[in-house]
Formats: sequence, structure tokens, C-alpha cells
Amino acid sequence: MEIRNKLRLLLAFSVVGILAVAVACASPAAEPQIIEVEKIVEVEVPVVVEKEVIKEVEKPVIKEVIKKEIVEVEKPVVIEKEVIKEVEVEKVVEKEIIVQVDREVVVEKEVTVDPLARFKPQEGIWEYIWDGAAPSSYYEGSNTALQVERGQLPAVGDRVSDEPLVIVGPDGIGEYGGSVKFAFFGTGDDNIAAEFANENLLRGSVSELGVRPHVAKAWEMSSDGTQFTFNLRNGMRWSDGEPFTADDYAFVWDEVNTNAEYTGLGGNAWTTGNYVVGGELGAFSKVDDYTVRWNFAAPYSAFLLRAASGATHGPSACDCDSIVRMPGAFTPKHYMKQFHPNYNSASDLQATAEAEGFESWTDLFWNKATATRNEEIPVVGAMSSVNGAAGARIWRLERNPYYFVVDPEGNQLPYLDALEGMLVGDLEILSLHAYSGQLDYQFRHSSILNLPLMSQNTEKGNFRIILRRHPNSAVVYVNQTCTGCDTAIYDLLRNLEFRKALSYGIDREELQAVAWYGTGTPRASLPLPEHPMYPGAEYEKLYIDFDPDLANGILDDLGLDKRDSEGMRLLPSGDTVKLWMNSPGKFIMNYDAMGELMVEQFRNNLGLDAFYKQDNNADLMSSRQLYIYQTLRADFWLNSHALPCCPYRNSHATEIQPWVASGGAEGVDPNADPVLAPIAKQVDLFNQGLTATTEDRNDIGAEIWKINAEQLYTIGLIGADPGAYGTGIVRKSLRNVLELTPRGQRAEVFFYAN
Repeated sequence: MEIRNKLRLLLAFSVVGILAVAVACASPAAEPQIIEVEKIVEVEVPVVVEKEVIKEVEKPVIKEVIKKEIVEVEKPVVIEKEVIKEVEVEKVVEKEIIVQVDREVVVEKEVTVDPLARFKPQEGIWEYIWDGAAPSSYYEGSNTALQVERGQLPAVGDRVSDEPLVIVGPDGIGEYGGSVKFAFFGTGDDNIAAEFANENLLRGSVSELGVRPHVAKAWEMSSDGTQFTFNLRNGMRWSDGEPFTADDYAFVWDEVNTNAEYTGLGGNAWTTGNYVVGGELGAFSKVDDYTVRWNFAAPYSAFLLRAASGATHGPSACDCDSIVRMPGAFTPKHYMKQFHPNYNSASDLQATAEAEGFESWTDLFWNKATATRNEEIPVVGAMSSVNGAAGARIWRLERNPYYFVVDPEGNQLPYLDALEGMLVGDLEILSLHAYSGQLDYQFRHSSILNLPLMSQNTEKGNFRIILRRHPNSAVVYVNQTCTGCDTAIYDLLRNLEFRKALSYGIDREELQAVAWYGTGTPRASLPLPEHPMYPGAEYEKLYIDFDPDLANGILDDLGLDKRDSEGMRLLPSGDTVKLWMNSPGKFIMNYDAMGELMVEQFRNNLGLDAFYKQDNNADLMSSRQLYIYQTLRADFWLNSHALPCCPYRNSHATEIQPWVASGGAEGVDPNADPVLAPIAKQVDLFNQGLTATTEDRNDIGAEIWKINAEQLYTIGLIGADPGAYGTGIVRKSLRNVLELTPRGQRAEVFFYAN
């Protein structure tokens, strides 16, 4: 009863907290729903006259900033500079306007805020690639302009690609200067820095689940879907000024990722699906200095999505653990060849490795190829590290002077001079830094757990709250391939009726009040309604009603109608139905609170002898019965923790993934087990999606989600919520901050302060 009393207190507190958040968190970008009640009030007012203002300007002086230098190139390039111009201006007269108001009409409005308004799709934000005329001149921030003046850098027109990518932020053209402070947790928490250093061949389009140009300015897929040709941007350079060419791809393919000595140590992306189609490894070829090509044995239309998801540069969404040793599809050959045996004697390379604390050249190469471990490696991303080696207390990233992206006016991005990451060893300390105003932008590890604290400190900390909607911040995975489960319990977990009983026995409103502070809504484990793979509203509410009577009836019908002296249900063997639930603990969500509460609900509502334990050991995933974690970042076809990315890699069926990856040599064959037939169908559909058109792929994805909802492999709790990395703070003066951030798109390149 103690936990129940605590929950009542938390519920009361959360109501107060959410009322505060409703005011404090309202985004200027969000349009509230308004209920208007008109009330006519007659008010006597005097005649209002706007004064005539006449201004005569003979020779005003117009001043432009920064030094100017005209450089003759193939196309005109103008560098900003200070210029004094005298301009003849005609007399300016502001018109006199007389407005007489006989009666003032007052409309009183009762305003209610739609809590989901900020989560609606925002036109013009999903697709930020500029489709207007390309700029003819280029400009830059003062820090790089100073380096040009000192002779340390070429002129900006000589640094920007001959064919730059032109993009625009939601607030339009930004202003140069300043830095943004954020925090990261632990030396391995390098996601932010890594994403700024890396770039993908293509960029994802969330609205269509298609792709857009990025590093590649254009691409072509053969009519049969087996050949993909990518045209790189002419004149693109690494952050040290060296040319970025097809050789940087060929080096990775021919000398790194197909090197058995290197890939045999853990980097097996080439055999886990990224480049294997029809049972054969794809073939890479360099067509010319700015053209690369892949050929596959079978149609592979999803390869374009791979090129936009990070699978061709950095960890694969589907093979996040198996590709960590890969440098991606490209790496700076001119720099990395000094760590490769094809360009150095074996003895010299081994000596270099040992001198830097590594056992072999492979370990040395991996560390040197990773921007978050090696601050010296050239990058193509918006920011390059100047103090970002593993273990650094302050992680400083500065503007890449050769970044290939500009805005429509020709300003080289990013607008910010720098990003500064602060290493913290405790999440409580991170929160204190964030909510006291020491951080400018924090979403990672800025948990919904702190929503009441955030709302209390918006003015003191000079920040606003942004709540980004996540499909399902927490679900319960029900293991269908448990390797260590008791046989009787395993049979229950694999029984759909038992999973229904578990779902009907969960009081989601109580969970919502305790762990979500009233945000989100009870829903099944599905994508959001605006997602092209959303299977329909009828699936969103499937099996989620709190109905203990129905749940108990199902359990009785399953032969679990006998109970012990404490009211716990008994198996036919006479043992209690003992269930174990695990989670990563108090991580991005308060999984501890969820687990403890659901265990209490199972015991009190269903008579199931349930227990909860915090356990984040990935090695034990296959033996877990019930596991609480996030899911469904389903922006693209391929994504982690989610169907339809890898229906065989999730916590509900971990032993099917090695079966797929090994071609049937390892793991569990879902086709050989009738109980797993729905998962076998999902795997088959997933493979069909690899070769399908975009429209057909969306239909296939919706079918996969239908199966997931019908079979309750993941029991949905609360969704359409800001729980998982969706609760963040932003300094009030910071502009071009996206309310909705598609996965794979770095919004921070737009940031500026005013």
C-alpha cells in the first residue's frame, strides 16, 4: 500500500506540474485550438489620428560589415567587407491616415490549448532544401573571415563546393556568431559530436519516406533496381582543405571493409545485410573522380534509404552493434592511409600502434577513423572537433571552414562559431546545469522525469521547453524466443491470449500520471498517425483498455484458475505463475516506476506473482521474459528498436536475428515453429520491402505493424508523448530550432542567436 500512497502524491503533484507546463512549454510555433465566444461591448473612444511624418534624407550613409574582397573566379564571388556608400534618396513621406471609430467591438475569447498542437507536422520544416535560385556570392562568419585576412584560409568562394547544398531553416536566414552549450553523459556518449562530424550520401525525407540530395548531388537507380550511381559534388573538401573524391569511397571498400583481417574483429556490416542482397555482396566501382556506383545481384530499392540512414556512413540502424568498427562508406584516404598496412611496413605500423597504446594496426585504425576518438581526423560535417578526444572534460567543436552547405543568400553554414559539450558524470548534475541556465540546448538525457522542475525554472534559467512527440517512449517486450525461461512460463509468453490478459490488466492512466506527468495517450505499439506506415486507427486502441474482469476471465480459461493462500495464480504443476520484468532503470524514462507499478498491478489485478528488477545487461536480453524499453523511431524504413527496421532484432524475438544474419546457420528459424509464423511473415515482408517501390514499401510496412499490434509482441503503454528524448530545453534567444526533428537531420546547423 505504501507505493500506492506514493503514487497518489505523485499524481497530485503531476497535475500541478502539467498545469504549469501547459503555460511554460507552449511553443510559439504551435497553433493552439481556439474557442471563440463573442461579446459586443460599446465603448466611447475618441477619434484616432496617425501623425504625418515627413523625413527628408539627402545623402544617408549605408554601412556593410566585414572586409570586402572581390575575387575573379568562374562565377562571381563576393566576400563581405566594410563599404561606405553614399546613396541619393528621394524625399520619404509617410502617409497621413485618419481613422475614426464610433464604437469599439471587443471579442472575448476563451482560449484552450490543444496539448498536441506542437506535435502536428509543420509545413516547410520537414523539407528544408532550398528549391529557389542558387546564390552567386558567398559569405562567412567573422572567425573564418579573420583567418582569410591573415592568409590562413583561402577565400570563402574557393572553399565552398562548386555545387553547394542550399538549405534554409524554419526561421529563415540566420546571424553569425556565438556558441551553444550542451552536456553529455560519460565518455562514450558521443552521439552529438559524431553526427556533426559525419554526413550521409543522401538525406531522408520524412514526409514521403523518400530521399533528398546531400553529399551526393544526384543519383540514379537502374530500372531493375540493381544498380545505383551517385554523383558527388564537384569541389567538395574535407575540413583540412583536401579534395573529397571517389577515392575516399574506394579506399574504404577495397582496402578496409573487405579486409578480412580488419572486418573479422567485429566490423561485419558487409555480411549482415547492408550490402548483401540475394545472398551476394554488392560490387562497388569508382566511375570517375566524382561518381561512385554499387551493383547488386537482386533488386534493392531500399539501398537509397540505407544511404540516407547512416548505414553508408557510421552505424547501421539495423546492425547497430555489428558495424561499430566501420569507418562508413567513406573516410579521408589522404589521412587514414598512414595507419593502413598497404601503405606502411608491418613493423613500423605495429610500432606506431604500440606507441599509442594499441595491440594491433586494426585497433589503431579503428580509433583513428572515428571522429569522436580522434580530434585530428578531417571531417565533412558542419563542425570539426578541436578538443574532442575521448575523456575530454569540455568537448569543443568549431565551424568546419570547408563545409559544403550554404543558405539561399550564400552564407556558409553553420551560423554558430562553435558547439561546447560539457562532460558530466551524473544525470542529476546534468539537470542542474540545464535548468539553472548554464546550457543552451539539451534534449539528450533531458528526461520527462524533470518536467515539473523544468516548468518551475523557465524564467530563472531563461529557457523554453519543447516537447517532441515520440510514438512510444515505453512498451513491454514479451519474449517469444526466451532461452532461459521456465518451460511453463515460456509457453504462456508465447500464447496470444495470455499477452492479451497482461495488456488488459495494465492501468495505463495510472502509469500516465506517475511516469508521464499526464502527457501522451494510451496507445498500442505503432507509428504515429501521420506516418505513411500507420496501419489505421482501429489498431491504435487494440487490447489497451483497462479491463481486469476480462483479463481474469482469459486467465481462468487458460487453466490458471487455481490460486494459493495469497491469491497468486497457480500453474497446473502447483507452482505460482512467476513473472520477471526488467528495464534499463531510471534512464531516459522512469522505467523503474513503470516496472514497480505494473508488477503491483499484475499482482493485485490479475493474481500473477510478478517481480521487477533493473537490468541493463545486453548479454541477458535473450533470457528476459518481459522487458520495458522505448521503441518505434519509425521515421524511415530502417531504424533501431523498431519494426519494420529489424523485426528479428527486437527484445521480443532476439534469437531470430542471428538466424537471419547467418543465413540459417544460427539462431531460431521462425518458419520451423508454428507459434512464430506471424514473425516469419514479418521477416518475409521486411525482405520484400527491400526491393519495393516507395508506395508499396509503405503498404508493406503498414502490414508489418498490423501483425505487431494483433500479436502483442510489444505491449503498448503510453505514446504520442515526449518521454524518450522528446523533453528538452532551448535558450529563449536561440532561433531556427525545429519543433519536430526528423531522425537523421541535424537541425543545429541552422541555429543562431538574436
